[in-house]
Amino acid sequence: MNPDSVISDDSAIDIVGARRDGGVVLVLVVSGHLGPSIAEQKLLRSRLQFYLDTIYSEDFQQEFGAPTAERTRILISCVVPPAPEVIDLVEQLSPFFLEQSVRLELQVKA
Repeated sequence: MNPDSVISDDSAIDIVGARRDGGVVLVLVVSGHLGPSIAEQKLLRSRLQFYLDTIYSEDFQQEFGAPTAERTRILISCVVPPAPEVIDLVEQLSPFFLEQSVRLELQVKA
């Protein structure tokens, strides 16, 4: 992980939560202000693609089943509000993720 990055760049899911209703939430933790730079947006896209690839992996589907938009969610959890460009990016990516049967959501937790 780049020590200056607020997103981990390793190949691991930050948090996986199995829900009682059979759903699953994968959380991408953003530990600081996610700025508007192209580099940060590229890293966010890369991490989200890794999460999506994980959801479609055989091991993941054996444990949690095939994804559905009702049961499968990727949550980007930010400790401070991200740059407007990042919010726009997530809004632009959301329809693509829905087509993949995954909801993409952004949450700010102070």
